[in-house]
This record gives sequence, C-alpha cells and structure tokens, in this order.
Amino acid sequence: MSHDLERCEQDRSTQTQPEHWAGYSELEVHDLLSSLVHEKAAIFAYHADSDCFRMLKGELRADAPGVSFAQLTSFELVDRLCSGYIARMGWKRVSEFLSQEHIALCMEHGVRQSISVPLDADGCDRDWMKLTLFPSSLSQQKAFLMVELMDRRERLYPIFEFFIRNTSACAYVIELETGWFFQLMGDEKTYGGLSQEGGDYWQETLRYIERCVPEAERQVALRRMNLEHILHKLQENPEYSFVMNELGEDGETRAMQVTYRALDMERGFVLLRRKDVTDARLKEQMLEQAQHESVTDPLTQVNNRRGSESKIQEALLNPEGSRESALVLLDLDSFKDVNDRFGHPEGDRVLQEAARRLQGCLRSEDFVGRLGGDEFIVFLQNIAGLDNLHVVLERVIRALRIDCGNESERAVVTASVGVALCGDKTYEELYREADRALYQAKTTKDGYSIYGEIA
Repeated sequence: MSHDLERCEQDRSTQTQPEHWAGYSELEVHDLLSSLVHEKAAIFAYHADSDCFRMLKGELRADAPGVSFAQLTSFELVDRLCSGYIARMGWKRVSEFLSQEHIALCMEHGVRQSISVPLDADGCDRDWMKLTLFPSSLSQQKAFLMVELMDRRERLYPIFEFFIRNTSACAYVIELETGWFFQLMGDEKTYGGLSQEGGDYWQETLRYIERCVPEAERQVALRRMNLEHILHKLQENPEYSFVMNELGEDGETRAMQVTYRALDMERGFVLLRRKDVTDARLKEQMLEQAQHESVTDPLTQVNNRRGSESKIQEALLNPEGSRESALVLLDLDSFKDVNDRFGHPEGDRVLQEAARRLQGCLRSEDFVGRLGGDEFIVFLQNIAGLDNLHVVLERVIRALRIDCGNESERAVVTASVGVALCGDKTYEELYREADRALYQAKTTKDGYSIYGEIA
C-alpha cells in the first residue's frame, strides 16, 4: 500500500497542484479509500508497465487456503474472480473487460467503464459483482479497479440499466411475490409517501391516483395499473405502455408515459418506468395537425387536391385492387349562380353539404376529395362490374340534388359526373379520360358519363 502511495505522491509532485493539496497525508488517503470501499468491495491499483493489480483496500475471499488477492497479473486476477465468484456465463465478459488491451484502451481515452456479472459463489450472500475501471488522471499507465459485491437492490441495476437509460425520468421495481415496491432511480416525488425502503405497490398506487390523476380518469387508471391486469398484458408482450394525464403541483396537466417491463419474471421482478412526454406529445400533435392540414380541404374537411392525388396514386400501386376501380370527377352545375344570387356563405354551405352527402353515399374504402371551386374527385375501389358502377353513380346524382337559397328565393343544385375505368392506366391517363367524360355529361345533361361509353 505504502509503495503505491509513494509513487502516487511522486507523480503528483511533478505537476503543478493547488496549495491546499499539499497537506494531504497518507493517513488521509487511507481514509478516502475507506470511505469509498464498503465491506463487500475492494480497490486495486493497476500498473500497465508490469501488468500488475495490487489491492489497495478491502477484502475478497480467496478460492483456496493460502491464495491471496494482494498482487496479481490481469490474467491471474481474472482466474481468481472466475473460479471463486463469477458464474460461468460471465467469464468471457470479465476476461475481455480485464484484458491488457481493454485496460490500455480505457486508460488512453480516460473513460471510466464498468460491467456487472452474476455470481456463483457458495457462502456468498450477494448475487452480482460489479467491476469498474477508473483511469488515473495523472498517468496513462495507471488505473484503478473497484470490485463490488452487490446486494438485493444493487443487483437490479445492471438488469435495468439498459432499459432505463435515456428512456425515462424515473424507474421503480415491483416484486410480484410480495408486492414490494421501491424507487430504483430518479428524483421525482410522484409516490410522495414512498420511503427509501419501499412499500406496498397497490397501496402506494391508490394514493398516487387519488392525489395526482384527474377525477374523470381515475377509473381508467385503476384498471390500467392493477397488478393482475399488468401481468395479463405482460404475458402477451414483454412491455406494456400507455400515456395518462397527471396533475402537477402547479395544477398543470402533464402527459406521462407509464411503461411496465417484464425483465426477470422467473425471479418475479417488473420494472415500472415513468417519463414526462408532454412536450413530445405536443410536438407530435402539432406535426400531425400540420400533416393533416397539408392534405385536407379546410372548408369541407375532405382531401384536397394534393391529398387526393396522393391517395389515388397509392391505390393504383395495387394492380389487383385498382383494375376493378374507377376515378370519378364531378362538379356542381351552375354553382356560380348560387354565389351570385345567395352569397358566398350559402355557396360554402352547399359545398360542405355536397362533401357530406358524397361521403354518406359511398363505402368506407372509397374516398372523396375537393379539387377546388365546385370540383370534386372520387375514387371507387373494387366496384365489381359496370352494373354496380351504374347503381353507385345514380345514387351520387340523387344525393347531390341540394336545396339552397334564402327566405325569398330557392334553387336546386345538381351535379354532372365523368368516370374513367382504371385497368392498367396511370393517374394522369385516368384524369384526362374522366375529364372528357365529365365534359360529355355536362354537354348532354345526362347526369353522368363513363369514358368508353361515349357515342
């Protein structure tokens, strides 16, 4: 121990140090190490030039009488740890972690690294071993290794670390057999009455719901957070997640994503993660709103030209479904007279009514769009023959007889319709054919016309 301290003091003396460091003694350094090392841990100093680990503080049980951890090469230390402590599944990880190559890389970059592996040691009351490498800040040839044997709570950290990091603000653990519940990490105070030792999951959850969940949503929260319901969900999927509203101390409502994760069901542990997604949800809603507005006609709330073209072209990519489909163009006859005689508010009402009636007389797989002015576009999918098409078109013509006017004068708006059958045609080809059929229908005043049936 004293030789390591002397070398450390020599390294320190070669660099400029603040004056207040000068008074630190070897005894005080011993005290610092003691404060870092509990009864189930040890600290080693490593020297790259000799590939030597020297124990500075702590104790580890040797695997045989007369065997010591006092001073070992990296290979010998790995052998002692694996043969005396670590379960076979962790041997390879420990061997790679304490290899000369990995330690040199760690020292070169000055980055602290750690791994956790399961134990398989008779007479040991701990379940996991955590190994942490600390590069020296004074020399790239030196490092420190802390070996920790972890208790019941600490052993959960390596299991949950991957799932928690950067995914939640706070994490809790539920032990299924006993209902034991404690905060694993994070500093939120949602479960305000939860002590450091933990408490009963359901009792703590009931208090949380009463205090933090809006009254109108409490029954849903009770069902979602019920342990039996959670276990049922986890049997279907390893993760069960939902978003719920929560009242903050400031009275503001926040959106919280609550996630239950089945990580070690054999031993009966479930991880509960909580994350405030209010800002993310608001951004998502704004993005969805912007996307909706970019393809939606604001007056009628059906697809606009851009949205209609995109949907139809997407439908045409399915050759089997599109072959028996039809593109329909229609406009309202003498619509300009409606605006001139009754005003634009009445004209807007007629357009809204036309869109509503079109949606009402078509199937859910068909869709409606407004191209602009009084022009609408409809895509009929899988019409199954011309006879069915004629039935649909007659229904559309009847639906678009719309009464309009004011108290002193009334009028009826009608529609003209042009149709093109899809086959193997492109959107542009269909549009041209439907437009020609629409012109024919308006000229002959027949109501509708199908391209190809024009005399």
